[in-house]
Amino acid sequence: MLSILSLYILLQVLRYCMAGGIDCKDWVKRLNAKENDALSTIEDNWDSCGPAFLEDASPEGIEMLFQNLKNCSVVAIYQIVYDITDTDKFASRINVEQLEILITNGATISSRFFAEVADIENFSDSSESRAGLSENLLEYYDGPMKNTSWMTPKQFKLFGSKLDKKILCENLESYSINSNLLDSISLECFRGLVRSDLSLDTWSKICPEIIEEWTNHLEEDLPKVPSRNYLVFPVSVYQKILELSKLLTFLPDCSHLNKKRMRRVSLSDIGQARFAEIARERPDVAEMLLESPESELPDDIFASCGGNEMKIFEPMLKSSAALNKPEIIEHISRDVEDADHYCKSVSIETYKTQLWLRDSCSDKCRSFISVPDGYNKDDVPELSNDKTVWESHITRINNLKSDSLENYLDLQNTLWLIKLRKKFCELMAEKITEGTLDHLEHLNSSVLGAIGAECALALSSHITNNVARKLGPQAFQLFTAGDFKLRLADLCSEQVHHLSKRVPKELSAFTKIKTADILDCSDDTFGVLTDSQMDEMQKAPEHNEWIAFRRRAGQLIKNSWQGNLKRSFNTCCGFRNRETLGFEYTECINVLARIITRTSDNSGITSLYVLFDGADILPLLYELPNKSVLLKEITRSSFDLAEDFITAHNGQRYDLAQSLQMIKAVPRILAHPKSSVAHDDTYGDGPLRSWLGELLDMMKTTMISSMSDVDASVVKFKFPIKGNDGFPAGFLAGKAMQQNVKLPFPIDPEFYGIVLNASEDEIETYFKETYAHELAIFRDQNLYQRVMGDDFEPTPEEMGQFEQNQAKSPKEMERARNKAWFNRNKEDARWAPLDKLTFNGFESQTNYNLYEIPREGLDLEEWYAKCEAVYSGFEYENMEEFFDQFSERCLQEFKTFVESFRLGLDHFLKMPDSPVINKQPFSEMLASKINGTLLTAEEVFPKINVEEGVDIDSEYGPVDRKLFLKTFLECLTPKQLSKFVAVWTGAASTDLDFVKPKVSFYAPSNDHIPFDSCDANKQMCAKSSSVVIRDGEEHEAFLRQFSARLRDVTGSTDDLVDPLSHGKKCVDFYPSVGSATCFATLRLPEQGARETVEALIELLNDDPSNTQDVPPPLEDDGPPSLEDDGPPPLEDDVSFPLEGVSLAVENAVPLREGDPSEAEASRESNSS
Repeated sequence: MLSILSLYILLQVLRYCMAGGIDCKDWVKRLNAKENDALSTIEDNWDSCGPAFLEDASPEGIEMLFQNLKNCSVVAIYQIVYDITDTDKFASRINVEQLEILITNGATISSRFFAEVADIENFSDSSESRAGLSENLLEYYDGPMKNTSWMTPKQFKLFGSKLDKKILCENLESYSINSNLLDSISLECFRGLVRSDLSLDTWSKICPEIIEEWTNHLEEDLPKVPSRNYLVFPVSVYQKILELSKLLTFLPDCSHLNKKRMRRVSLSDIGQARFAEIARERPDVAEMLLESPESELPDDIFASCGGNEMKIFEPMLKSSAALNKPEIIEHISRDVEDADHYCKSVSIETYKTQLWLRDSCSDKCRSFISVPDGYNKDDVPELSNDKTVWESHITRINNLKSDSLENYLDLQNTLWLIKLRKKFCELMAEKITEGTLDHLEHLNSSVLGAIGAECALALSSHITNNVARKLGPQAFQLFTAGDFKLRLADLCSEQVHHLSKRVPKELSAFTKIKTADILDCSDDTFGVLTDSQMDEMQKAPEHNEWIAFRRRAGQLIKNSWQGNLKRSFNTCCGFRNRETLGFEYTECINVLARIITRTSDNSGITSLYVLFDGADILPLLYELPNKSVLLKEITRSSFDLAEDFITAHNGQRYDLAQSLQMIKAVPRILAHPKSSVAHDDTYGDGPLRSWLGELLDMMKTTMISSMSDVDASVVKFKFPIKGNDGFPAGFLAGKAMQQNVKLPFPIDPEFYGIVLNASEDEIETYFKETYAHELAIFRDQNLYQRVMGDDFEPTPEEMGQFEQNQAKSPKEMERARNKAWFNRNKEDARWAPLDKLTFNGFESQTNYNLYEIPREGLDLEEWYAKCEAVYSGFEYENMEEFFDQFSERCLQEFKTFVESFRLGLDHFLKMPDSPVINKQPFSEMLASKINGTLLTAEEVFPKINVEEGVDIDSEYGPVDRKLFLKTFLECLTPKQLSKFVAVWTGAASTDLDFVKPKVSFYAPSNDHIPFDSCDANKQMCAKSSSVVIRDGEEHEAFLRQFSARLRDVTGSTDDLVDPLSHGKKCVDFYPSVGSATCFATLRLPEQGARETVEALIELLNDDPSNTQDVPPPLEDDGPPSLEDDGPPPLEDDVSFPLEGVSLAVENAVPLREGDPSEAEASRESNSS
């Protein structure tokens, strides 16, 4: 058999032999006549007939060949494609569709061939393969192109590059240019695009060098640029056009100009002379340049503008603050001939009414204002040189002492003199020296505020540090280093900004400023200092980094962009380990704490939360100033009207149900800082703290458990927790924080994190990790024990079924046993079906763990071993299903608790709507502010104000009152000390940094009845619900402990005295009167040591909410003094019910620390 290769060679030989006798031109003619057999003949004999086809084929014949190429039915397809594309002239005879057939068949298209294709402007990216298109494909083409998306950047860059043309792409018809192509565009193509009708939406991708090079061709190109393309001109192009007079004529109407970019051109580079030309040639353009505050207007912008030009700008000068700068007005018409000066055409009446001109015009301008004969010179004293006129104004300044409106109107003309006439200020200086004019610090504030640059220089010898800040913001513009006798810190920030602005740099006052003077400046001053001003100062190099930080921080006051804020925090964090001056880290925190509360960032809390997401600045958040700032930023400041709530009280405690109902019914009112809660007609911060303390203690008892048996330093909410009770719990936490009361338990800080704004996944993760132990106990030792325990007795029928299943496998037997137990007990209360499951809350306890595994005398380890043995490890489907449902129910309840806790807390803190990634700063801040810690006597005693007075007699001699009280506190256990703080202030966890306890002493009066210590202690233990020193042995042991400690602290050498010996087991003592608990003031009778201790124990055992111990009547009719006599009762009470809540109004007077009269005024204000 012939091989494939041999067969192919034979066929080629036969074709060659047959072709020798073919008339190719005739076959091409027949092809043009659409004879189908002609096409196959030509294809089969392409080597011979190809040249004839390429020369003589008609469009119809060409189309027939390409259809065959498209269908891949041509044997010599590759040779045909190659020959076609190798003939550039043939390209003009094919169309784009046929070109794409060639490309699809692997043709290599030359740039000349591509350029000659008849309708190449229709070429698109519909071809299946672009890999064969060369990078220089377009170098010979400069015609239209309806679609450019198929081009690569390099192909576009070479567009028409071999045509030796200065302008390309002018006829490009593409509806848009891919932005990726613009960054590689050539100058020649760019010039054509700008001239074309093609709209360029943006030039941001175009290489700046191309644009800069193009500005050299503006005179040639601008006449051809469509007006709509002017809208996308960058600032640099506008700058060039405005600088050259010959280009200004090409600018279209202002409606086709990009106003925002036009206003960003540099008027300083244009120059005042060129600006005047623009004003004459295109006044509309000149007005546009002056409209925006974005451009920094040169002081001499109007220096070459005469009367005609300034008439154009008069309306703007009346309304524009940017144009009304004194420096600008002062230079009007400075460089024009006198005859053309603007002020030549200004009448005296116009001058009087155009305040912008009168306030700041130059002396030359005023010289052109003519004052008619007989005109009252007192109306325009600055135009007069008559000193008799000026003397009257000196008298007016001297006599003006108040800032009343009437006096201010009289003073207006005098202020013009001060602002505009340096010679008048020189006269003022003379009068001050003579003593006929008061010193500056005694003058009217309006007079001082009118003192500007020239006047301040004339008065420089009389300007002291006490008066400097009261002068005008530009007062020190003309001061040189020799004139400036003040410190930089004596000036306000605006004055510093203008200091020495109008003197040569080498004479600037900043050249005498040293490092110490800089460091004393305010945050505002640091924020306005410029680089050039800093360069002129005498700075110590080691202070450069600190000064740079202060400047950036000061700039945040006006521009608190998030990046700047974060940069400042990062810099501060960097000072932690590399201080060179010894104070940077501590001080930078204080600086930022001040700055951040003054920033102009409207996002406020959002910016802070985003800022604190940065792990690199996290160390700063553990510093107290930043926590305080964070808390201040997120604390709510607006509330509904305050009200006074009267709650039920059984003599020992507030009514829990009523309190919870009150929180849920009127939380917005109750959240007000001045809303109070009380009973027995007694109001004040103390009863409110007492109410909070009691509810928080109840929450601790019913809803809080330790995170572990070992570490109780943080706690969690009991499992499972009741969802709806999250709201009152969160509300109480927020109210406690507002009232400076700490929780009597330290909640897990991570819980505060999920309360902040956590996703459901985060809450679920926290739930599963925090309550893993409880879930495991329920599943392994509670749930399964019921099935495997000894108390489950199967019925005979069930036993028979067990035996049948046991024959199959032990697992099947266990499954049957489980199912039997489940079916029998699913309605049992002990089983706690999901519809009967209860949760831990303020007034409820869970029933999920009622079943206890019998220990039967086993110790703990043996009992755990039994539980482990009982649990077989099999998965019982019914048990598993119930456990999953139970877990899901508890999880959903916990999610509800978290969300409602957040809602309660939201009444006091602004909780963010968007998720916060790093919640630790918030958690740490809240934990430090609200979580409780154990108190010690060392912490409590320094915060107590003990009234000075006579010593207390004891068995060891006289004892100082402070020492006596300190000794008493040191004898108390942490629990007793917390209780004493609760009695004193209302809540055991009161923050004593905000509530200052006080102890005062008084002499018992004749009607003051003494108590028997034994009887009194028994009665108190019987009535009080919070006794901490009980009657009997505990009471006696405490007395002996106190006596021993008192002997030690007094340094006595006497024998230790048993206070209960010698018939003193019971003593008569005077109890405190006027020391109603929770009011932060204890009033103790003056008596011996044993008696005073008994009085203190009496108070210590009382309930914090007890307000029955009202003070004795006052001896006079003066206002009650909280410090001297304790809280008086209310005179009157008018109340009305609100869903079971009583609110006292009208005459209800709160009793708070401080002046009661102030509290009364505050309550009257709230009522109104």
